[in-house]
Amino acid sequence: MKLSSQHRLFLSLLLLLAGIIGATKIALNAPMLDIRISQGPNDTLLVSPTSPHTAALFAADSTIESLGSIPLNPQLLIEEPDQLPSWSEYNAVMHNMTQLAAESNAASLTAQIDGKAIILPVRERTLLDLPGLFWLQVSIAGLAFLIAAGVYSFRPKNAGAKHFFFAGLFIGISALSASVYSSREIILDGDTFLFLSRANQLGAVFFTAALVALLSQYPKPLFKGFRFTLLFYLLGLLGWLGFASQLYPDPSSVYAVVLLLFSISFVLAYKQWQKTRHSPVERASLKWYLLSIYIGTGLFAIFILIPVALGITPPASQGVMFLVFLAMFIGIALGIIRYRLFDLDRWWFNAWSWFLGGVFIIALDALLIMAIGLSTETALALSLALVGWIYFPLRQWLMAKLFKSAEKQNDHINRLIEKLFSAQTAQELSLFWQSTLAETWYTLSFEESIGKRHHSQIKGEGQILEVPHLSEDRYLIFSYPNQGSRLFNQEDLATAELFYQIGQQALAGLSVRQQAIEEKNRIFSDLHDDVGAKLLSILYKTEDPDLNEITRSALQDLREIVSQPDASRANLNEQVSRWQQEMRLRLKDAQIKLHWTQTQLPHQMVSTLTLNHIMRILREATNNIIKHAHASEVKVSLELAPDLRLNIQITDNGLSQDPQHWVLGRGTRNIRHRSQLLGGEATWQKAHPQGCQVNLILPFQPKP
Repeated sequence: MKLSSQHRLFLSLLLLLAGIIGATKIALNAPMLDIRISQGPNDTLLVSPTSPHTAALFAADSTIESLGSIPLNPQLLIEEPDQLPSWSEYNAVMHNMTQLAAESNAASLTAQIDGKAIILPVRERTLLDLPGLFWLQVSIAGLAFLIAAGVYSFRPKNAGAKHFFFAGLFIGISALSASVYSSREIILDGDTFLFLSRANQLGAVFFTAALVALLSQYPKPLFKGFRFTLLFYLLGLLGWLGFASQLYPDPSSVYAVVLLLFSISFVLAYKQWQKTRHSPVERASLKWYLLSIYIGTGLFAIFILIPVALGITPPASQGVMFLVFLAMFIGIALGIIRYRLFDLDRWWFNAWSWFLGGVFIIALDALLIMAIGLSTETALALSLALVGWIYFPLRQWLMAKLFKSAEKQNDHINRLIEKLFSAQTAQELSLFWQSTLAETWYTLSFEESIGKRHHSQIKGEGQILEVPHLSEDRYLIFSYPNQGSRLFNQEDLATAELFYQIGQQALAGLSVRQQAIEEKNRIFSDLHDDVGAKLLSILYKTEDPDLNEITRSALQDLREIVSQPDASRANLNEQVSRWQQEMRLRLKDAQIKLHWTQTQLPHQMVSTLTLNHIMRILREATNNIIKHAHASEVKVSLELAPDLRLNIQITDNGLSQDPQHWVLGRGTRNIRHRSQLLGGEATWQKAHPQGCQVNLILPFQPKP
């Protein structure tokens, strides 16, 4: 009979309820004495009353020597009996617990407190007597199992989900077993205690085997079929049988077996990393899985396994440390159902680096205390210093090596702005915009599709990024960034939106430029047809020589404006020839002789704006000579300096006064202003034996 997802989930819930009810019933069977026993100095045991009735029998923190017929020792208080250093002590705890449970069947139990025999009444345990540690472990067992069962119920054919279900089942067995004996008041039937201890280790070993089996099948199957993964469970069974039959040197040896079994996961993790290098979704799932499992197990090892192996009392309660397994289950579940895996890369490395920083501090601290014998305070200070001096600089260096995306993105943005805003056509702009996006993410492929998209969006599980095209009726589909080694994330989404906005602004700017060019051409056409025709009429009809000169000059200016090419650069040699010809004709009409000399000029393309400024400077200088100098000759010297400055000297033999005594007129001010606009300068000085000399230094940037 094929079960539906709801049926599988319902049956899992019934199984969980049965386990919780069973654990609660066993916990309630333990007798209550209304006392709390704790370890005092020099291995003494202290007892305190926990109810008004026992408070009337003895004071708090009294010394207790025995309970019933059993002399008490700290081992009877241990939370986890498999942490005891020998099997004899382990078995002694179970034997003493059996004896105490048998004696507590009577209505009372005699305790030796402060050297006095005090009769302690025995009562049944109620739900209100169960401590928070019991309910914490029960809750962890229930949530972990429900998470695993929920994933499996809806993905029963997924191999990873099956092993995840087993992991949830066995961590539930381990936590429920521990919840009973770790939360006992003091007495628990020895046979029950032994059964629960073995069940706890059964759950721990098979939980580890399930995690290793899960990694062999998820996110990529490393072995075909389910049979091979049974080997991991078989190894777990052999490891547990060694504990149950007490074949190991001591009870804590089972921790080494668990660690040995778990060490197989590192080999499988490496194989998975290799196999998923071109599968971004599976790689992201693997990252999530490794982050969940290794940080969780790492914390448990730091606070429980390693201290036990070193013979040190664990710094945390094992029952409380079950919380790390709950966090692990939540993480693995999210990985299997692939929830928002495209966000993982942003913080995965940071999470690992900070966790390892904490591990290094603890490990160094323990090493300095045990190996060198430093005090706790000195060891901690030295550990922090070493981590700060060595680990964090290495971490920053590694981050700089691994994450260069921000720098590359800035380079792409700079290139994008430069190219887009210099594009001459919409097609050129669009093609470069598309190629820049493809280069930014280095995708395996991208294509265009018909349809409207108002915003960029990530599709699938992060494999695809859709970006609106600059054209409204299309959008772009980018697939598998970094050649398929990762998924798209929120940063990529923000980059896409930024690039789209830049492209839209560039497109709008191009439209404005094209409209401006069309308007300029219209104005030029109107000037040529209307103003030019009227100036020609005036020139042909007037007989006034001054008006004739003004009209001819206006026509010349109009021709230069209208005939100005759309290109932003012009040939330097051609423009210099035009300047010389115009100046010669104007001076000839004024009966002034021109002597023009120049060095060899390169055939360079120069900004038309620069050339227009120089032309008007020369024209203004010519006007000043004709109107004010009363000269008969003018010498012009022109050369191009190595630093790309055009040096021009204009010397006349007129009768003008020393320029130092001039009152600057409009023409002189115009020359100086245009020179300054070019980043140059214009100066005047008296010529010898007479006349005036204008010195122009006018920089420009030629382009081959």
